This record gives sequence, C-alpha cells and structure tokens, in this order.
Amino acid sequence: MARHALAGVTTHTHTARIVAIGAIVAAVLAVVAWRIIPSGGLDDKQIAVTLLTDDVGDGVTKGTEVRRGGVVVGKVDSVTRTDSGQAIKVHLDDPSLTGLTDALSIDYSPANLFGITQIGLHAQEGGAPLRSGTTVDLTGEHGDRVHDATVSTMLLSLGRLSGDVLTPDLADLVKKVAQDAKAFSPLMKALVTTVETVADTQKMPYSPILRDFGSALSGFPSTLDGGLILLRMVHDHPYLEIPEKQARFDATVAVLAKNVIPGLANLLETLQPDYAGLAALPVPLLNAVATAVPAPQTTEAQLAKLLTRISGTFGGSPAEPVLRLALTLNPTAGGGR
Repeated sequence: MARHALAGVTTHTHTARIVAIGAIVAAVLAVVAWRIIPSGGLDDKQIAVTLLTDDVGDGVTKGTEVRRGGVVVGKVDSVTRTDSGQAIKVHLDDPSLTGLTDALSIDYSPANLFGITQIGLHAQEGGAPLRSGTTVDLTGEHGDRVHDATVSTMLLSLGRLSGDVLTPDLADLVKKVAQDAKAFSPLMKALVTTVETVADTQKMPYSPILRDFGSALSGFPSTLDGGLILLRMVHDHPYLEIPEKQARFDATVAVLAKNVIPGLANLLETLQPDYAGLAALPVPLLNAVATAVPAPQTTEAQLAKLLTRISGTFGGSPAEPVLRLALTLNPTAGGGR
C-alpha cells in the first residue's frame, strides 16, 4: 500500500482522506455556527431603542418581553440609572412592522396569570419614526405616557383604597342603611301579604282589570301636571317670601307630620276591628262612578264645556255677579194673558 509522508511523518492514504474530510466538516460547522449563534449584536431587521422613564415597573429586567398588540416585538437588553432617569434599552423588530414613533406610550403590565411583567408599546399620533439609537423621553411632563399596571402596583393601590374608603364614617353609613332597611321590612311584608291575598281571592280575569287600570292611568299625566303646577304655585307664593309667615307655614307642616298624621293613623288602627266591614261600602259607589265615567278624557271635555257655559251665564264683576236670565212667556190654553 502506498504511503504519503511528510518530513518526519508517515501516514496511510486512507488516514489522510479521513483527516481531510474532518477538516472540511469542521469548517462548515464553524461557518454555520457563526451565522446561527448570536454574537450579542443586532441582526439587520432589529433596532436599538432607549426608553427614558422616571420609574421602572417591578419585574422589568434584562430579558423582559416587549409587546405590541399582544405580539412580542422585542426584549429588554438592560436597565440602568442615569442622571435623567431610568434608561431601559430594548431591541425591537423593524419599526415598519409595528408602526411606532417616538411619541409612543408604554405600560408595565402582567404578561400572564403568574404576574410576569412585560412592557407594552402603544402607538400615538405624531412623532418621528423610530430608528436605531432613538431615545424616547418619557420623563417629567411626558410621564403621563407611562402607565404602571403591574400586580404589585395594583395591590398597593388596593391597600390605599381600603384605607381611604373603609373608614369609620363608612361603617356608620352602612349601619344606618341596614337599620333603615330593617325599618322598611314591615312595609314590604305587608305588600307581599296584600299581593298574596289578592292572588288567593282573585276571581275576575286579569285582562279586564288591566284594561280598566290602563284606562284609569290615561288621566295620570294631566293629574301629574296639575300637581306639579300646584306645587310650583305654593313654592312661589308671595306668602312664603315673608320669613315670619314661612316659619309659621313650616311649623304647621311639622305639626301635621309629627302629631296629626300619627294620631290619625292610631285612630284608624283603633277603629279597624269594629269598622273593618265599612271598607266594602265604597265599592258600589266607585263602581257607579266608573259606570258614569266610561271615558275619562271625553267626560273631562264635556265637564269643561259645561263649566264654560255656566260661567257665561253670569255677568257683572266678581264681587257682584249678575245672573243672565231670559224668560219666555207663552199664553195659556184658556186665552189668559
């Protein structure tokens, strides 16, 4: 077998081929590794941007993801303190893919349910397109473009809110509301009992009742308007513009509220066992009124017309009204005059 030799070295042909092939493979692997394994720099589609802020959200460190619309567009390279604030250096994808300018705003927010912090980028109007080496100033008057929504910040805010809201005054207010609700419970119980009683004793179909109820409600708007006008007239009456008379009016209302109405309620409660049967007496009267007034709107117009005619029969002044009366005398059948 032939031998190939160098000075002082003796090799076989087979061995030389293996060595050559190994050198070629090693060279190819070195080239591939150089192209694939990052050397710590940026590729052609990335840019380096510095975010200058007053504060850095909790959990923002090297390797923190930077997202735009929920999509990862870069990562944090470093976080350092400078004289102007906190400098967050990030590398981003080509800005043409994100549509961001140096007028952007950021937020620190949880990236997942575990509370891992991320930096979110949000495009704003105006500004110049981002370029490699751009510094986005988010300090001072631009600080409102930074929003901290990390888990730790939200917990701190919740603690402050609890301290500010859950005060003794609020506890007293809740206690008063509970007491007022307890005071209304008898009324609610009475209403429920009334509804149950009506449901148990109801014999007439609901459709006629609802129709009659709707007919009765047709005059409610005009009644409400009249009530509001009456209240306005009372409120604006010259009598109440005099302090002494207003005080007298207030005293009268107080007496009615504190003495007369409670006394009337006690009286009715006392008479209730003996005169409970009287409650059924107004029913025939109300039925007669309902029959006499089948159409409230039409009856209202007729009544207004009647009152107008009656008013027209009087003349003179309000102090001395004069009845306008015309008599027609017809002779009797016997020829008398």
